[in-house]
Amino acid sequence: MGTPSPPAFGGRAAAPGVSAPPSVRDRHHGGTLAIFYLSSKIVILLWFAAVTGKKSISQMLEGLASEWPEAARRVHPVVLWLYRARDQLYDDLAAVLAPFDLLPADFDVLAALRTQPPPRTLTPTVLYRSLLLSSGGLTKILHRLEARGLVTRPPNPADRRSRLVRLSPRGERFLQDALDDVIAHEERFLAPLDAAEIHELKRLLGKLVQ
Repeated sequence: MGTPSPPAFGGRAAAPGVSAPPSVRDRHHGGTLAIFYLSSKIVILLWFAAVTGKKSISQMLEGLASEWPEAARRVHPVVLWLYRARDQLYDDLAAVLAPFDLLPADFDVLAALRTQPPPRTLTPTVLYRSLLLSSGGLTKILHRLEARGLVTRPPNPADRRSRLVRLSPRGERFLQDALDDVIAHEERFLAPLDAAEIHELKRLLGKLVQ
C-alpha cells in the first residue's frame, strides 16, 4: 500500500457571483477548481461544487459550452475527470478514516513514518516536503497525533533546535488497524476496471505524474 497523499490544495471555492482567487481545491472543505492554462497565460478557474453543485462532467461541459464557449473550445475534459476522480478518492478516504478519528492528512503522516526502517523516524522538513504540506499545516497534524500518542517527538541529535517525528508503537498498531479499511477503499474505487485496464491506467498516469 502506498501512502495516499494527494497533491496539496489550498483556498476555498468562491461563492456564486464572487470572483474566485487564483488558488486550487481546499483539501478539507470541498469545492472543485479545475485549472486550465491558455496560450495567453490567463488562468481559468471553474469552481464547480460552489457554482454548479455536484453535476456530472457532461453537465459541466454543457454548461461551459453554453455560457463560456471560448473556454469550452480549449479545455480538456480528461482533466475534469482527473479532478473528479481525485475528489471521489479523497471524500471516500475521509469517510473510511472518520471512525478512527483521523483525517486523510493524518493518515498520510503515519503511513510515511511507517515506510521508514525502525525507529520509523523523519524530520518535519522531510515530512512536509514529501507530503506537499505547509510547515504550519504539518505542525497542526503533529499536535493532534502527539496528543493521541500516535507519534512522539524526540530531540534531533543533528540539530538541538528541532525535534524529530517518530511513529509510536501505539501509532503503528493504530495504522495497522486502519489498513484493511483503506485497502478496501482503494479496491472499491478500482472495481469497475479489470486487471488490464488498471495496468494501463497506471502506465498512463505514470507518464503524467512524476
